[in-house]
Amino acid sequence: MNFKTYLINMEKSKDRLEYMSGQLNKLGIDFEIQKGVDGKTYDFGDIYNEALSIKLKGGPLSLVERGCAMSHRLVLEKIKREEVEY
Repeated sequence: MNFKTYLINMEKSKDRLEYMSGQLNKLGIDFEIQKGVDGKTYDFGDIYNEALSIKLKGGPLSLVERGCAMSHRLVLEKIKREEVEY
């Protein structure tokens, strides 16, 4: 079975995208780029539960951590929506 690979990358990180794309291409791994979420500008609305974060982690998530988590969540939602095998 071939697994679908997602490369999460911030739009501003062009050097990282070029490097990681090159590495995956060298290995012959097909991938899809997922735009990373900038936690400093993203409106999390009701998605982020600070009380739960404090309970589970002992403190709130930083904006960078929130953006990272949301980036991964968007990939998982895409996998579910497109019924990607895993």
